[in-house]
Amino acid sequence: MAQALAASIDHVGLNIPEESFGFWKELLAYLGFTIVEDGNHFDAKAATGAFVCVTATKQPYIEAGHHRRQTGLSHLAVGSAIQCQNPRVRVS
Repeated sequence: MAQALAASIDHVGLNIPEESFGFWKELLAYLGFTIVEDGNHFDAKAATGAFVCVTATKQPYIEAGHHRRQTGLSHLAVGSAIQCQNPRVRVS
């Protein structure tokens, strides 16, 4: 069995309706995140270095169907101090 890597959550990408930004900013700030504004998205940074990247859901992704840019979880990024040698893991 391959040796496990020491890894951590780097960031989580969320797509939400732009009209919900106020609620999420207030909630994440209350939880101790630092809010960094950037146009149609904002980052909520934790003291650990991890962050939540919150982006406004755009047309045509507001409609039903599956797409990673629709409202919901966009992606989860995991960070590691060393490069993974497992060919099943995509490194970018």
